[in-house]
Amino acid sequence: GADFRRLLFGFIRGNQQNVTGQIASKFAMEAFLEAGLNWDLDGEHAVHEGLREANRRVYEYSTKMLAASRVTTTGLLSVFDGERCCIARTGDEEGYLYRAGELTPLFKNVAASKTRIERFIGANKQLLADISTFKVRPGDLIWLSNAALPSLRTVSDIPFDDLYVEDIAGEIVVRMRGSAP
Repeated sequence: GADFRRLLFGFIRGNQQNVTGQIASKFAMEAFLEAGLNWDLDGEHAVHEGLREANRRVYEYSTKMLAASRVTTTGLLSVFDGERCCIARTGDEEGYLYRAGELTPLFKNVAASKTRIERFIGANKQLLADISTFKVRPGDLIWLSNAALPSLRTVSDIPFDDLYVEDIAGEIVVRMRGSAP
C-alpha cells in the first residue's frame, strides 16, 4: 500500500448566491489549507489550528462588515498524518469509520437545542465543532459526506420513510464488500 506522510481532505459549504458566504468560504478554505500543510503540526493540531484560524478570520471580517454572525460558512476538515486521522465538522456533515466489519459514527448527532447557525464558522467568537481522532489501521474505510439526506437517496434501496444516514452508510459498506477482490 501507499505510504502517506500527510493527506488532507475537506470541504466548505457557503451560500454561493451570497458574496459574504463566498468570502467566508474563501477565508475558511485558506486557513484550513495553511494549517493542514504546516508540517510542524501533527494532524490533530493542524485540524485544531485550521478551525481556530478559519473562525477568527471569518468572525473578524463579519465584525468589520457590521454583519456579526451573518457572514458564516460550514465545513469539514480532515488530516491524516501517516498514523492518526483527525476529522472535524462544524455543521451537519456526517462521518463513519468501517473497521473489522463494524460501522461506527465519528460524530454524535448535533444537539437539537442548538440551532445550525450557532455552529457555523464565524457565527461566534468561539467555534463549536465536533472532532474525532483515531489511529488508522490497515483495512479501515472512512466515509465522509456533506450531502443532505434526500441527496443520498440515490445510493440506497431502503424505503424513503426508513431512510437514515446510518442505513445508507451500512448499505454502501455492504456494496463495497461485494466488489472487493
